[in-house]
Amino acid sequence: MGLPAVHIEPEQLMEERAARLEAHVEHIQSDVTEIKGDIRRLDTKVDRLNEKVDLVRDTLTERIDDVKGALTGRIDEVRDTLTGRIDEVKDTLTGRIDEVKDAIASAKTWAFGLYIALAAALFGVLARGFGWI
Repeated sequence: MGLPAVHIEPEQLMEERAARLEAHVEHIQSDVTEIKGDIRRLDTKVDRLNEKVDLVRDTLTERIDDVKGALTGRIDEVRDTLTGRIDEVKDTLTGRIDEVKDAIASAKTWAFGLYIALAAALFGVLARGFGWI
């Protein structure tokens, strides 16, 4: 007991297919319209985000420049202070080295005098010992 075969004409079949395609196209068009709206909203959000990033970049650049200037000033102050201290130490050491040189020169003079006195005393003892004096 089968069902009797339904005879469908090709025109009806084509009309049904066209109606389904039109419905699908309408859905696709509405989806595309929604996507376009979403893209426009995202575009404005991205623009606002870019503005915020630019603002943060500018703020950070200013802060970095301020810190750079402050550190450069401090480094220059420290350099000047250390240069002054090094010059003071150099002058002090130069003075002390000159004093040591003078002391060594004076010691050489005294040593030479003592050497001559020792030699004279030795010759005196030798002369006395040999009966020359």
